[in-house]
Amino acid sequence: EQHKERGNALYKKGDLEGALVAYLLAIESSSSLSSSSSSSSFDAAGAVGVYSSNASAVLFELGRYDETIQYADKALLAIHTNNNNSSNNNNDNKNNNNSNNNALLQAKVLLRKL
Repeated sequence: EQHKERGNALYKKGDLEGALVAYLLAIESSSSLSSSSSSSSFDAAGAVGVYSSNASAVLFELGRYDETIQYADKALLAIHTNNNNSSNNNNDNKNNNNSNNNALLQAKVLLRKL
């Protein structure tokens, strides 16, 4: 979470490269957390989805479209995994995740047209 917050601060300052590094560190930290502890895999999968989505947005702004799609895919997979791991999601969370999925899918379609 601290890497994400740092990435957000750098992004707001316009330091896209710095923000990207912070988001990639957040992904790495969350990925290693989920592989070392099954009890936190729900939280880690959701976090990887958010961090990957942030990285994808920064990569898009940097004009690195192939990598943008790669991280959008990673975000979608993490969100899907998070949804499957959660047995107690309420309808609001499901609708929110579906909205996120749709936004990422639409972005991928647009990127493939570039």
